[in-house]
Amino acid sequence: MIKRIFMLTMALFMVVSCSSDDSNSSGNAQGTEQGISKSKQIKTPEWLHGDWVHKNNGEYNYSGFRIKPDDFCVFFIGGAMCYKQMIEQTIKVDDSVFEVQQVYKSDYYKLSISAMGVETLYEFKRISEDEVEFIFGGLRPVMVKK
Repeated sequence: MIKRIFMLTMALFMVVSCSSDDSNSSGNAQGTEQGISKSKQIKTPEWLHGDWVHKNNGEYNYSGFRIKPDDFCVFFIGGAMCYKQMIEQTIKVDDSVFEVQQVYKSDYYKLSISAMGVETLYEFKRISEDEVEFIFGGLRPVMVKK
């Protein structure tokens, strides 16, 4: 059930595709500063960098996240969607369409991307160096570093 919800969500994210807006930053790529950042750039905390897949997928790791210092990608069967490229392309045309907000805490990161009033939200809580909780509504599947 969780896999189906996750796959449906990934497909929805691909359709909604986003970019960003605003300024004002208090978090950095390493996540050493705490607080909220509104920016046109994604800056993920260092502890979250890497490829993350569902813990219970076993060898069938066909969906998950690829998180880089300046990009956030969702991968799934048949492809991937990365926000950095969408942000860069969209702000060339209209930088008021999207808003990116990030929340940094020591073991917590939230990325919120709004496009024309539709918000896409990713929340992660660090469990250990190679495990995080992906907070998705009432679900909290554990993701492992690949």
